[in-house]
Amino acid sequence: MVHTQNKPLTLDDFFALPEGDIIYEFVEGRAVPKFSSADEEVDMSREWLKDEACPVCPELAIEIISIDQTFGEMMEKATSYLTAGISCVWVIDPKAKSITVFEPNTLPKTYRGSQPLTSSALTGLQITPQEIFQQAGLS
Repeated sequence: MVHTQNKPLTLDDFFALPEGDIIYEFVEGRAVPKFSSADEEVDMSREWLKDEACPVCPELAIEIISIDQTFGEMMEKATSYLTAGISCVWVIDPKAKSITVFEPNTLPKTYRGSQPLTSSALTGLQITPQEIFQQAGLS
């Protein structure tokens, strides 16, 4: 049985829910069934290691521009991701040490250095391009 009261679940309540055929995720105090766009149940357990496209749309896609790619090509790819329903796309340019963030219905924004990345899809995120490039050993 799924929690249907108006009172939010605690994380302990969520983990205490009985196991069944439907997989749930904990979203803002609610047990939400995981479904694909075709309304079929999606098994995202560790055993799901198929070499095929993920059956659920991610919230974030990250693309890194390689030597043989152009920013224009990555822009087209980012636009395709947004059209497919992805909430946020980062295009990382290691040469320029920049990260361009694409989100639906807004112009892309490029971040450099110690400028904090912001995204409506990733509230609470506190990181800068400088930190990302340092962690990757590219500073």
